[in-house]
Amino acid sequence: MYSYITSLLFLFVFCLFHFYQPVKNKRVISYFLNETNQAQLLKQCYYDQSFRQETLDQLRKIKQRLKYQMEEEIHKQIKLNVQLNDGGEHFLLWSFQYEQLEELQEKIINDEYVKELMILDPTERHLDDWDLF
Repeated sequence: MYSYITSLLFLFVFCLFHFYQPVKNKRVISYFLNETNQAQLLKQCYYDQSFRQETLDQLRKIKQRLKYQMEEEIHKQIKLNVQLNDGGEHFLLWSFQYEQLEELQEKIINDEYVKELMILDPTERHLDDWDLF
């Protein structure tokens, strides 16, 4: 009896995790793709090296998941030997998101925020210096 209950509980938790994971990924991806959030991330990554490393690690993980999803989609199409009815919209969306995340990662690595600081005049740049606070 207990083994039956534990197996059902395990199955329930596994299904819950399996269905929750894509929703969580969508939220994280939309957070990273938002332009306002990107500007904030670039600024914070410029001033905080540990945050920068954490953000780059998160981006790598998300990109790996997207790449895995794209590969799975390709394998499904090859296995079924047909085009999917949606015309590959999921694949196009994932590849677009992958490219956008890759661009953000490059911006963080290349300290894109420095270019934004150079555009500011010296008085505004002085107000942006977090070391003064």
